[in-house]
Amino acid sequence: QFFGRTGGFPMGGMPMGGMPFDMFGNSFNNESKRKKGPNKKVDIYLSIEEMMNGGKKKISIIRKVKCETCSGSGLKSGKVEDTCKKCKGNGMIHIQRQMGPMITRQSMPCSDCGGTGKIIKKEDKCPTCNGNKYVSKKTEYTVDIPIGVKEGDYELISEMGDESDNYIEPGDIILIFKEKEDSKCYRNGDNLEINMSILLSEALLGF
Repeated sequence: QFFGRTGGFPMGGMPMGGMPFDMFGNSFNNESKRKKGPNKKVDIYLSIEEMMNGGKKKISIIRKVKCETCSGSGLKSGKVEDTCKKCKGNGMIHIQRQMGPMITRQSMPCSDCGGTGKIIKKEDKCPTCNGNKYVSKKTEYTVDIPIGVKEGDYELISEMGDESDNYIEPGDIILIFKEKEDSKCYRNGDNLEINMSILLSEALLGF
């Protein structure tokens, strides 16, 4: 046996800090602004040799971070946000529907302001993030690959998910190990199987 490590990625996410999680790894919280953002899953493809011997592997992670130019306001210096006219600053809109004798009322985040109740005028937007408040940033990270790791094992990078106004802290990044396809060898459980082509004479007489 070349591989002995067991484990896998749990279907229901991971219970971090005692908070319940749904099947996508997102925390449940009744507060309007959730404490922790959603998790991001990133596949890391490894060769048989890397899985068997372990080691280190450098990867690049793209994540949303607060714009440094406007400090996450989305505005040019000295500018302020306007109140959204569609929701009148409430951040929510209410839709009433009638189906026969029944009347239903539904509330949802305003599509114009994204539920913030504020609007940034085009001429007032930060030139770096274009009023989005956040920008994409590439971060280099070195993954420690344990000896005997197998497909489905994972490593968690705490609080390295996307930053957002909707969450107090970013979620985690879950690095899921995947096996690269190899025509010469493959893994069968904890065993390594190798395909080798030989001549008929070698099969009959040995070599």
